[in-house]
Amino acid sequence: MRAGQSMTASVVIDNDTGSAMNLTDSHGCRSSFAVALGNAEISPTAGAYTVCVAHPLTIAPGRSQLPVSFGATYSSCLTFGTATATQPHCLAEGRIPPLPKGEYKLYFVDHGTGLPSPNPIPILVASA
Repeated sequence: MRAGQSMTASVVIDNDTGSAMNLTDSHGCRSSFAVALGNAEISPTAGAYTVCVAHPLTIAPGRSQLPVSFGATYSSCLTFGTATATQPHCLAEGRIPPLPKGEYKLYFVDHGTGLPSPNPIPILVASA
């Protein structure tokens, strides 16, 4: 994938419990998950809900494919202050910069679902 580009993938969940799974966090709010790119220098981070959604994430019995999007960009940037390798300065109009070209892995980022984490998937990020 090219630096700065976004892609859509699917998280496949095999629910073999025989009934729907209603996933909430310890506060009774909807659990969530995301996917994010990372490597030895850049941690895979992805945002979660900032407000409590009162209904659970429901996973039906059997196989479910849930769409997720991810981008070959940093997760955040600085508008002022000292930039670091993991948090660079923002581009014009506050846009988040693309990741440097290189080898990354696509990680499952759990926000309270308790689902098992699959093995990360290798992704090559090429120049924009």
